[in-house]
Amino acid sequence: MAGLSEAKGDQPKDTFWTWRKIMYRFLDHLTPDDVESIAALVQMEMLEAGYATNVEFHYLHHRQGGAHYANIAEMSERIAAAASRTGIGLTLLPVHYQFGGIDGRALGPGQQRFGTNPDEFARLLEGAEAAVAKLGPDRVWAWRPIRCVPSARRALRS
Repeated sequence: MAGLSEAKGDQPKDTFWTWRKIMYRFLDHLTPDDVESIAALVQMEMLEAGYATNVEFHYLHHRQGGAHYANIAEMSERIAAAASRTGIGLTLLPVHYQFGGIDGRALGPGQQRFGTNPDEFARLLEGAEAAVAKLGPDRVWAWRPIRCVPSARRALRS
């Protein structure tokens, strides 16, 4: 996506939301193989620039339309596999994205691939933790609740 959405479009009213629509369209085409390849390329470029580790705010969990992969942590495993190949340190931060806005609205078009309910997110975290645990001591995982309304945050804590 780099280079395809950083410039303002031909519409004088382009905004952040215009960029977001482009990003969602781009993400709709990515497969697990694509994600692993892109992550490995970016990680390699980071290593070449002198970085020893990176933090991945990991949003993209599911297939186009929001259907789960057979392994709910498939995409997390792909990010970890890229770090294994490149040798970069990794902090993987799977993101819980349950709602389309802070007002509790449903996920909109383009957000379906991010969405998890608390039970799904718990399973995703288990898989992400297992994937990162295989990488060694300079790789860690954590989680980030985002797009949660207060009731969802309470559910995540229990």
